[in-house]
Amino acid sequence: MPTVTALQGFADITSSLDLYDVAQRLSEGLFAGIEFVEEDRGTWDGAHALRLARNFLDLEVVLMGGTKNWYTLQVVSAVHPESGTEFDAEDRVFGHLEDLLREQIGRLKDIQWKPPVY
Repeated sequence: MPTVTALQGFADITSSLDLYDVAQRLSEGLFAGIEFVEEDRGTWDGAHALRLARNFLDLEVVLMGGTKNWYTLQVVSAVHPESGTEFDAEDRVFGHLEDLLREQIGRLKDIQWKPPVY
């Protein structure tokens, strides 16, 4: 039976709140009060970004500020398969967190989940 080796999820959200207030709501509502801090690895696609001060359930979480109160929440496994090691595609399973994020974000006040725009 294959085991999940990587989890990932992305959620586009809108809010009349600024980036820091959205981060505070997400921290309290989804991530057990772990605060968001400035992303020290630079900007993400030119957007200002905050990340959780520490991993949550071994997940790295980044909140990127967009334009017109549009934000992206990225949640990705902190542990990645080692680079250079071969893996059998049948043994590697990705778990997707979009449905869980959509449901949980829907419970938060002043933050709305938006369907992805392609």
